[in-house]
Amino acid sequence: MDNNTAIDYNPGIIPGVESPASERSLLGLLMNRWEQMGQVNNMLAPDDFFIVRHQWLWKIYQMAYRFNLTADVTVVEDMLAHAGLLDEVGELYLMDMAIHVPSVHNAKSYARMIKEAAGKRTMLEEMSGLAVQLQANAPLEELLDNMQQAVSGLRATFVQQEAATSVQVVDSLLEELAGDTQEVDIGFPKLSALANYQIVRGSYVGILAHPEQGKSRLVTQIAYNAASNGLRVALLSNEATNNQVGKMMARANSTFTWTDHHGHPRRGIPDHILRDNQHGDYDQVYEAMVNSVIALEALPIDWLPNMPISSLMAACHQAQQEGNPFDVVIVDSVNKTDQARSGDGYSAVSAAHAYMLDLALTGPLVIGVSNVNKAGEAKRPTKESPQFRDALYSFRVGIYMHVDQQMQRANNAITTVEMGILKNNNGPKAGQIYLHHDGSSARITEA
Repeated sequence: MDNNTAIDYNPGIIPGVESPASERSLLGLLMNRWEQMGQVNNMLAPDDFFIVRHQWLWKIYQMAYRFNLTADVTVVEDMLAHAGLLDEVGELYLMDMAIHVPSVHNAKSYARMIKEAAGKRTMLEEMSGLAVQLQANAPLEELLDNMQQAVSGLRATFVQQEAATSVQVVDSLLEELAGDTQEVDIGFPKLSALANYQIVRGSYVGILAHPEQGKSRLVTQIAYNAASNGLRVALLSNEATNNQVGKMMARANSTFTWTDHHGHPRRGIPDHILRDNQHGDYDQVYEAMVNSVIALEALPIDWLPNMPISSLMAACHQAQQEGNPFDVVIVDSVNKTDQARSGDGYSAVSAAHAYMLDLALTGPLVIGVSNVNKAGEAKRPTKESPQFRDALYSFRVGIYMHVDQQMQRANNAITTVEMGILKNNNGPKAGQIYLHHDGSSARITEA
């Protein structure tokens, strides 16, 4: 396959600033030194690659990294074959790339070369567009405005951004106050109704519970539901790795169905099916899992690494500048952020919640998870819980989760989770709803 074939050239890119050598070097290096993938995973997007089949390979690499696979030649070939792309990419091409491994640069060096080339190609596209407008005799003021927007977009995409300043946050707050709030569909209609439909953009919603009550499962499902509705979601977890969260989300939303001990139909891939193979053939489970992973990969979810709050705010600010802001930001959990751990007592945690509110005021719905102390686990979180008092002024809506042990013992096949409102700025604060999930599965649904 030569360099003039459609497979190797993206027809939407203006030739001139190419990076095929750097791309081959990076992809070949990683097939042999996969431990360096963590250094470059978040530096590049598939569209940063000039060669189309390299874009496909980078998607495969990122999927493998997310699900804790080592992308050697065999794994890459299997994943390409499943996607129907192996013949297009070529087995010999992969083998040649893996054999001719560079040794001069590390992965980051090649990634920076690829990113810079992508930025220059984008600049060429913008300049070409301006040239067309100039030939069409567009007014000078319009040309200058378009040029300024193009430069701002390039800087936001290809130059590292800093966290939003307090002035920018205040400006965003004024813009938010001037507009109407918009409810976000989280896929749990009873919960939305319980909150009086106040789970809206530009607000901070808190979820409090003792450990092992299903908080991570709930917000993971919310992320999936929102992304399935076309919303862009940022998911930051410091309770589990992105790989673990991704597996939980893929298993929960698999199309595989089975019947529980009560004869009720259930969906998802719980532990006991993987362990005991009681409900079906392993090939069927494997196929359902692979299809679920592929479907998950297509959703607009940004899996953010565990990062400082300032970096999270910078990432959200950059997304806004790029014209593709996050609609929903989920932090699991706020207690374990760098800000919350920066001091003793609840003042540090309170500051972390205040930062979450600052982030919400720039536009997205922000959902923060908080652990209540293990002491008194049998009790429901209340307004007197220190973790709630600590975030009282930041929450627009404060929600608690609680597993009633007596109810659980009476129905041990299904875990029942009670949810109620501790705070609601614009609605009632009474009433409960119930969620169900299988104790060994990641699936969680409204009762």
